[in-house]
Amino acid sequence: MERQLVALLKRQGPILEAAFLEAIRELRRGVNFRALVAALERGDIEAAITALDIDVAAFTPFVQAQTAAHASAASTVIGAVPAGPSGVSFRFNLANPRAERWIAENVASEVVGLVEDQIQVIRQTILAGYSRGEASQKLAVDIAGRLNPVTKVREGGLVGLSDPQTKFLDGYRARLASDDPADLRYILKHNTLRDRRFDRALRAAIKNGTPLSEEMQDRMARAYSDRLLKRRAADIARTELGRSVEAARKEAFLQAAEKEGYPEDAISREWVHGGGEGPMARPDHAAMHGQVRKGTKDPFVMNDGSAKIHAMDGIGGAAQDANCRCSTRWIIDWTWGLT
Repeated sequence: MERQLVALLKRQGPILEAAFLEAIRELRRGVNFRALVAALERGDIEAAITALDIDVAAFTPFVQAQTAAHASAASTVIGAVPAGPSGVSFRFNLANPRAERWIAENVASEVVGLVEDQIQVIRQTILAGYSRGEASQKLAVDIAGRLNPVTKVREGGLVGLSDPQTKFLDGYRARLASDDPADLRYILKHNTLRDRRFDRALRAAIKNGTPLSEEMQDRMARAYSDRLLKRRAADIARTELGRSVEAARKEAFLQAAEKEGYPEDAISREWVHGGGEGPMARPDHAAMHGQVRKGTKDPFVMNDGSAKIHAMDGIGGAAQDANCRCSTRWIIDWTWGLT
């Protein structure tokens, strides 16, 4: 079964990743750049955000891909449920009100959260740009990216990036503009997502003691922004698929117990840590490995107080779920009530 789930992640991951990237391209195609510049010039932040047209509807293909991935996960995990006393085979019912509610609350609402976070990031960026006295045209390009005359899609910018990634991009731009060779050396040594095709230009600037041209800085920042976006798409795809799989596990076992007439008390859960060792592992997740909880309400409590019913259940947000490799082993005791 785990091999099947790994195959599912490999198959659905690129689909979900591509759907997210297409949603961002759709947002970038919809930017009214002239209106954005005009709004920034007159200090109208809300009008600037309106000009970017960051709309939930742009994510429709992403929502559809997520829903399809959840259905695939459900059909896969139902096979892990052991046969019950009646011997009747189990089928996953996506029309179950509980299953429908999970999709509504965790697929559509995820996109609403993405849009709200993006608007907040842009608002903060505009305010920071004003505080630096940045020219409206430059600030608009930094936010929306620069239009590719061939593809007619904007490249670079921060549309689609998370708040931490926006800060990474700001720091990258600051180092590129620095006349201190140490800042350029830092990029070569520590910035793993940089476009290495520009390394020659970095080394030449360090060797000659000359700053990078503004045109070169712009090209490098755009390339870095696009790589950050691809990383975010991959992280979101991995995290959302993991959530779908774990939610589908829970629902499959609940439906099986209900079909056989067993209560939730006949179910138990075991935390399986899958994050390996070292700095990338979450210590509280590793500490939960092998712990068992009875029923479906007694939580696994993390160090930050997050009370999780199962791995990747959304409790604790990205701090607990992003790129998590943990899983939950669900067990039904078909002898429950017989002794």
